[in-house]
Amino acid sequence: MPHSKLRPLASLVVAIVCSLAGFAHASLGQVGVEGALMSVGGAPAVDGEYSVQFSTYDAASGGAQLWGEGPVKLTVAGGRFSAALGASKTLDAKALAAAGTWLEVKVGSDPPLPRQPLRAVPFAVLAASAAGVSCNACVGGDVLSNGSVSAAKIGFNYAGSTVKGGPALDVDCTGCIGVGEIIFDDDVDLAGASLKAKNGTFSGDVVAKTVTAGALIGDGSKITGIKLPTGKCPSGQAVIGVNVDGTLTCAPAGLVPDGLNEVSNDLLSNQFVDEVAAKDKAVAIPDNTGAEALSNIEFPDIGVAQSLKVKINVSNSDLSTLSLVLLPPNDKKVGVTICDPCGDVDAKTLTLELPKTAPKSGDLGAWVGVNPKGTWTLKAKDVKFCVVQAPGNDKICDLTKKTDGAIVNWSIVIQTLSNKKVQMNGDFLVSGKVVSDNGTGVGTVPVSNAKSQPGLFSELSGNRWKQCTWKNLNNNDDSGDVVECPYVKKYDNTALRIVWDGTLRSAYNCNACCKRWYFTVNGSECAKPGQIEGVLYTHILQGSTTDLHHHHHIEGFCTENAAGPIKAGSLKIVFATANCAGYSDNDGYTGWNSTSRIIVEEVPVD
Repeated sequence: MPHSKLRPLASLVVAIVCSLAGFAHASLGQVGVEGALMSVGGAPAVDGEYSVQFSTYDAASGGAQLWGEGPVKLTVAGGRFSAALGASKTLDAKALAAAGTWLEVKVGSDPPLPRQPLRAVPFAVLAASAAGVSCNACVGGDVLSNGSVSAAKIGFNYAGSTVKGGPALDVDCTGCIGVGEIIFDDDVDLAGASLKAKNGTFSGDVVAKTVTAGALIGDGSKITGIKLPTGKCPSGQAVIGVNVDGTLTCAPAGLVPDGLNEVSNDLLSNQFVDEVAAKDKAVAIPDNTGAEALSNIEFPDIGVAQSLKVKINVSNSDLSTLSLVLLPPNDKKVGVTICDPCGDVDAKTLTLELPKTAPKSGDLGAWVGVNPKGTWTLKAKDVKFCVVQAPGNDKICDLTKKTDGAIVNWSIVIQTLSNKKVQMNGDFLVSGKVVSDNGTGVGTVPVSNAKSQPGLFSELSGNRWKQCTWKNLNNNDDSGDVVECPYVKKYDNTALRIVWDGTLRSAYNCNACCKRWYFTVNGSECAKPGQIEGVLYTHILQGSTTDLHHHHHIEGFCTENAAGPIKAGSLKIVFATANCAGYSDNDGYTGWNSTSRIIVEEVPVD
């Protein structure tokens, strides 16, 4: 279309003023504008619909754009048009009311027409001061009379309102109201919230469901509701506590059965650890014949078990086809199923300890607090034929005897509360004779008659010796500590005479085997004046079988171990075993079927 320009009319100003006044209402955001669109020659533009863009600026040329919208469709008739600024993009009242606002119109692709100023009528200028364009303290307080503004005039509740419910719900004010200004005229209801304070002083009663305090200060003379203890304990019992209801908790008076060490400063004890092993060794397991291998332990009457464990060592060509059942003295039908199966396919050896390894069924815990004396039976059953050609099976299976592996050994270990013996871990000093009836119940037999000799260590003569004994020790350990005999040495510069007396076996069915037994003191082997040891060497003919247990005596003196001189104090004397130097592992045995003893004596050194 030909180049054209916009010529505003006087009525345009009136339309703008009306629109500014209307900006006080959120629903109004438009300004009416009228004009004429003329061609370059001055004739009215051709009637029709034009695409027009409107913009406002803060200068006649250049400057910053304040607002804009379009293109919008504009109808022209006889060169005249009428439009509503803000129809598609709301006008900003402050921007429109700002001084020096210029309107720019762009028709189609023609260059923008020259900008025209937007002017206001007088009352619109007054309205602008209330439009929020720039109004600081529009109404001064000096023109308001006292009491002219009330809660009813304001239309909302404020902090000082006397209207019910009037005070503000949220006072953003910390420390602006002093505690002295607050007076409660009724109970303070915290609606379930808690009251936290460092201190509290009350002139009246304190009522609470629960009171928790680190301390209650006062003599407690007015505390009520506490029930005083009532009743008394039965004869032979003593009070050990008072219950909430005032009744007494009683317990037997006197020393508890295992309290001997507590009252003797650990010098005396009636608690012992005893291990009893099966006498039969390497009991063969039938090879899938339907029969079971049986091995028994006759456990002696040595007291009530405080703890009980079972050690088991078995072999088989395939542990996945082996089951083990333990029958205690009071159950010869069901017992405790230790394992079924007892291992992986083709696994061949099993070493376990109950209850460290939990049994498949049954419970050994029932024997705690009970005397385990009687016959204990271990059963082993194999349900698959041995394949002797498989690797390693030729040393386990015996097709001639139809056996597959064996119950190599097993034992029962208990900690007992004995009613038959007492162990002493120190000197036993008496002013009279020490006598014994030798178990007869009648008469007395002197045990010792200590003598005194003049000179250094004179009290050692006949007094500073100790003997530890074991009946049927039957220890099958092949290495390490076998038994211990505690001893208390009185002097630094004395010697220990240490003796082993009992049966030993160096090997079972073994050719050219050697086993060594020796003494240690506090974990180190005796070194001066020499080691206290004994060795056994076994040599058998080809194809022969040997299981020789012989009585042996090992004795010597010890002043130093590998750690240095042996000083006065509590000592741990241990009889231990190991392979001889240069020899491989073999089956040793200590204390078979007889009484074994260790004798320790403190003696002077010349």
